Amino acid sequence: MVFHDAGLAAHSAVPAARAPIATSASPRPLQELYRAGAPFSGAELQALSAEGAVQHLIADVYAVAWLRQSSAVRARAAMMLLPCRAQGRAVLCGETAAWVHLGGAAGSRLTLISQSLRRRGGDAEMWQVHQVALSDEDVSVVSGVGVTTPLRTAADLFLGLGAADGRRALDVLAAESIYTRRPEVAAAAGVHEPAWLRRWWLVADLLHARRRDVDAEALTERLQARMRGGRTHEHRLELIPDLVAQCASRRRPTVR
Repeated sequence: MVFHDAGLAAHSAVPAARAPIATSASPRPLQELYRAGAPFSGAELQALSAEGAVQHLIADVYAVAWLRQSSAVRARAAMMLLPCRAQGRAVLCGETAAWVHLGGAAGSRLTLISQSLRRRGGDAEMWQVHQVALSDEDVSVVSGVGVTTPLRTAADLFLGLGAADGRRALDVLAAESIYTRRPEVAAAAGVHEPAWLRRWWLVADLLHARRRDVDAEALTERLQARMRGGRTHEHRLELIPDLVAQCASRRRPTVR
């Protein structure tokens, strides 16, 4: 294989745990993040990943192997997927924001909040754009990138904003699912876990890993406030504290 970036090519065999050392043979400093295109094609980046020279982050964005993953690195990687016209006009939300805060596997689409950004052509496959109200207190800046706070991210995911499986709230899905209403019947029938349960565990992870930023009480208050704004039935509001408590304790949702 012919590598077009002599700096990274020279270090492609360096173990991932050890940072490469710059030498006079390197024509220029190494980049930290690469996206398929230039100087490497997608196939070349995949080959470099197999060799341990780079690590996959999201979509076709890779980082050099020695770079420690962090919220800042993930935020920068996500922003690389947006064209210049979109940068500064969008805030990462939902599943993408959860990935920035927590790490783990990235979603198949970037989930964004923007009042002015419009999808064009092939953008529809890459972005999921929401035009909703967003206050300054709900936005944190991570390495220059706007990201919803852990509390706002958890509330959005619970209510179905920025979620790949749809716009329905977790309490509604749980109330309708045999998996949560009659788990013993679902188990006997071999019913698979519903897709929305992945979102439930993301909220649980935010409550656990970012407990200084979001706790069960704060999330309950935020959810009930937003749901009252939509004229939600009072019975539904009464179920929220129990569901959030189940989520915070990493239990599967149970609705009776």
